[in-house]
Amino acid sequence: MILNHLSQRKLISLLFYSYLLAPCYAFATTSISTCTDLQNMRLNLNSQYILSNDIDCSGFPFIPVGTSESPFTGVLDGSGHKIKELNINRKNDEYVGLFGVTKGATISRLTLENVQILGKSYAGSLIGQGYNTNISDISSSGKVSVLQIKNQAHNVYMGSIAGYLLDHSSLVRISSSANVSLQEPVWYSDKAGGLIGQLNDSSITQSHTSGNVRGNYAGGLVAYMLNGSVTYSYATGEVDASALKSGGEAGSIGGLIGAIAQFDLSNPFLISHCYATGNVGIKYPSPFVGHMGGLIGRTYSSSSNCPTASPNCRPRIENNYATGDVHASLADVAGLIGLVNPGYLYIVNNYSSGKVTWNPPSGYTGYFIGGLVGRVKAPYSTKYFTNNYWDIETSGQTAAAGSNVGYGRKTFQMYQQSNYVNWNFDTIWRIHEGQGYPFLIEIGG
Repeated sequence: MILNHLSQRKLISLLFYSYLLAPCYAFATTSISTCTDLQNMRLNLNSQYILSNDIDCSGFPFIPVGTSESPFTGVLDGSGHKIKELNINRKNDEYVGLFGVTKGATISRLTLENVQILGKSYAGSLIGQGYNTNISDISSSGKVSVLQIKNQAHNVYMGSIAGYLLDHSSLVRISSSANVSLQEPVWYSDKAGGLIGQLNDSSITQSHTSGNVRGNYAGGLVAYMLNGSVTYSYATGEVDASALKSGGEAGSIGGLIGAIAQFDLSNPFLISHCYATGNVGIKYPSPFVGHMGGLIGRTYSSSSNCPTASPNCRPRIENNYATGDVHASLADVAGLIGLVNPGYLYIVNNYSSGKVTWNPPSGYTGYFIGGLVGRVKAPYSTKYFTNNYWDIETSGQTAAAGSNVGYGRKTFQMYQQSNYVNWNFDTIWRIHEGQGYPFLIEIGG
């Protein structure tokens, strides 16, 4: 076939951009075409692998790749293919997933379809625990669960993608519809996240979940977060409390994040351009959960002065919203954040619209309810709240933990752009005037 000059230029351009987009590997890669090939990654934990086709692991007795002593440190490129019916039943083991433990690994372009993961702790469809691991373009469906053994004192971490990620790990363009929950009532602290159980000094961006989550630290995206960032992400599944038994620790649950904390002044957390629409605490109300919010259950931030080397050390929660209903039997409960603990934290340009209700047992005191925020603990100053709003009609709440926390508006006012002072409706927010609440341009909703 003879190509004219224009066609040749188009072909050269296509080949050039294909080269740029394709992963570039420094060493030879090993092709994976069967579940046995997947399992054999355990024989060389520092190699580079690529899937050559979809793989069905039905009935295969898969053992997680990588352990705490010998983690997986290589590369897995799914090349856009699927791993189907991965069933790992190791209820007495920790570090359960396709990979048990990873360190410095890279995993990308892979779909995990209808996974069934059961472990004792550190459980996820992709990774049990990951250090400094880069994860991108992954999706999962199915179920991740933990069977907690009565009176055995151990913390539990579980998520649809990973149980625990730390040490500057990153997640980019991750999606999951998998459900995450305990199979038995909680005896000790558990952290169940729609994406990640616990996230330390790491980041999530352009990611979303739709599965349901149940735990006593539980979040639609992340159960517990220490430093790090979550941006341009959302969660739409229901988040509920576990049936906590005697000896368990009262936790926090939120539509997006259960609890978030900052202890490192050089790495302030950031929650920005995110939303949550799932109901919180509605299906399984628990009297033991301490803090519940439509977006975040509880925050904690440092009250120390910023060091000279890190002048911008203050964490921020900005340009987010929550629309799910929130119900508690005994908790600090609110449409956006259940409890804001002492410390410096900027909460800017957020709103909530879900119904907020509670039914505390007779005689219990010390917990609070609010339309936007349930409680602000002294000595935190409400001066760090700026231009936040909640719907007083749909929430059923006319107060929000102090007069300076936010502004209550009627529904028709929440539908008007003019009522959102100093919000950016050019590049961050959009609103269909008179028809609905604002939504984020980048991620819709």
